[in-house]
Amino acid sequence: MASSDAATIARVCQHMNNDHADALCDYARYYARLPTSLAKTARLTTLSTTKLTLTITSSHGGTSEVNIPLSPPMESLLESRERLVAMAHEAAEGLGRSRYKVTRFVLPDPVGVAVVAAVGFGYWSFWNASAVFARGGFVKEKIFLGGLDSVSALLEKYGGMLFWGVLAIHAVECVWIHRSRLRKHGVPTASSLWWKWILMTFFEGVGSVRRFEREVRRLEEEAASRKDH
Repeated sequence: MASSDAATIARVCQHMNNDHADALCDYARYYARLPTSLAKTARLTTLSTTKLTLTITSSHGGTSEVNIPLSPPMESLLESRERLVAMAHEAAEGLGRSRYKVTRFVLPDPVGVAVVAAVGFGYWSFWNASAVFARGGFVKEKIFLGGLDSVSALLEKYGGMLFWGVLAIHAVECVWIHRSRLRKHGVPTASSLWWKWILMTFFEGVGSVRRFEREVRRLEEEAASRKDH
């Protein structure tokens, strides 16, 4: 093996292991058809123009070696970056995920902030309906200015039902964004980023989902721009 090839292999392996460990797991799960339990982690041990060699660690701590053929073979190791990127995209999409990975949380605009505040106030008001909508209560006196008796009476009576109804709707929206978007776009479940999107969806609802979709579109446009140049 030429010294230049050895240097290229060492550089590619180090880069993939340090920065793209998730893609290596995808290679094992998609190309080698290994279940997640058998491919908890993966490291690129070496590569050639015809194959990748991965060292796989299972959820039980066992290790094994997996060879992934490259079809068609590369003409040179200088093609490694382009080939590995293409394989990462194919593997992610084959496993039901998008090639566009969301890695940041986007704060709501002023309208979104207002929605969050309103929903949060609604949760509090409905939970404390018997106190805040009754005569002398905060909402009754400070917001309704002592009036709207029929509305106050209805909210006082049905506030508990409204609380659980609103909570259920927003809980469904949290499940929706997790299953249809967060998981698809590579946001790790229960990570700090995942919690930010989930909690914002719990309060903001569909506005948070739409903001997530705009972030995905931004990633798509950035990728298209790089391709054009």
